[in-house]
Amino acid sequence: MKGQKLKRVLILILFQLTPLGEAYLANSEVTNPGERMIPTVTGLDFDKVELFVAVPSEFTDRLYGRAVKKLSEAGLYKASNGKANAEKIATLRLELDTIPLDEKCRGKVMYVKKLELWEKVFPERNPGISASAVTWSYAAPIPVIVDRVSVAQLEADLDKYIFEFITAYKMGNPPKK
Repeated sequence: MKGQKLKRVLILILFQLTPLGEAYLANSEVTNPGERMIPTVTGLDFDKVELFVAVPSEFTDRLYGRAVKKLSEAGLYKASNGKANAEKIATLRLELDTIPLDEKCRGKVMYVKKLELWEKVFPERNPGISASAVTWSYAAPIPVIVDRVSVAQLEADLDKYIFEFITAYKMGNPPKK
């Protein structure tokens, strides 16, 4: 009974968010969904981007290393990216996190999957203030409820999300000739 209530709440949240997504798509000037977020990475100096990985703690080193390897193979991540004294203007935040649910859903976890680029922004209406904001995002529409998430699943999702960022970045920052 209580599981049904949680399911209804999640469905209600999804239905409430759906009009926002539809409004965004209807007002978009581009026809290819993959192009919607590319302008936000255009001109981004990846040498000034910090990588942050939020995953189950027992896999942090393994998955952080995998993300660095993927970004390095794509030519984006260099040894200087990891230096603490380098000026950072943005954070690429990968979240593949499992959140244990309470006793109502014993043995289940909520699996959150998203990759976001966070940058300091200055509103045009008041450039004297700034705030951190997501300027690029690739995410599952809603978290999923599962029994567990294997390291193989975490790695597959990491590969997919990092690939999406690399693709958008390279489309927005083609090599100079």
